Amino acid sequence: MPIFLSFYPASSKAQRTSIGAPAADAIFPSSLPWIKGIAADFPDTNYAAYELPAGPGGQSTFSFINCWGIPQNSDTADAASSVVEFLTSDQAQLAAAAAFGVIPSTESAAATYAETFPENASFVASADYAVSPVNFAGSASAITDFNSKLEGFIGGVPKAILESLQTRLQATLDEANGQ
Repeated sequence: MPIFLSFYPASSKAQRTSIGAPAADAIFPSSLPWIKGIAADFPDTNYAAYELPAGPGGQSTFSFINCWGIPQNSDTADAASSVVEFLTSDQAQLAAAAAFGVIPSTESAAATYAETFPENASFVASADYAVSPVNFAGSASAITDFNSKLEGFIGGVPKAILESLQTRLQATLDEANGQ
């Protein structure tokens, strides 16, 4: 995941993040600006979003999509098409971004979003090299294991956690491909 959010407590009192880890000097990876919601739960928490530097394979992040399907020969195909056209308009994309923090899917709305919300510009910039999330038979268990390791990350060794994920995902992918 390309974005790190660093949390610094506003006071010397110990705070806890929503994942249960102490907030002081914590680093929490996120690939979406929805993390802005932390402000509602922890209003005294300061955070910043940054693109991570490229790794050995270059830059990478996840991109999540929504899809709409219109049944062929449907009596409501024209109305459904109009709804989809509206939902993918810059106007609707920017309204959803303002309300929920999601990155607009159109390039023009994304550019406006980055200007309107400069604290989230790194999320928009990372869309240029985003890939679909891991999705193959058995991958969920490897991702669940990775997520559990992230929950206890403080004091952990990032390289070991990432190597464990890589090893487990590769083995699962090989098995899914019959190798």
